[in-house]
Amino acid sequence: MNIMLEWFIGWIASNAFLHRKFLEYFCTWEFVWQFEKEGSISIEDLKTEVFGKHWQDETWHEVS
Repeated sequence: MNIMLEWFIGWIASNAFLHRKFLEYFCTWEFVWQFEKEGSISIEDLKTEVFGKHWQDETWHEVS
């Protein structure tokens, strides 16, 4: 039983963010959290530092 549990935990650790939709969701949620809850990022920061710097980078385009 412990061997299977260790294998499963290792698999989760190595594949947890393999799926880009999950990665996109968690990254987006972090920006929402910083903007709404912490107030550590402003709308201008989001426009210039996040969107402005990455809008042409295809790896930042929405995952379908």
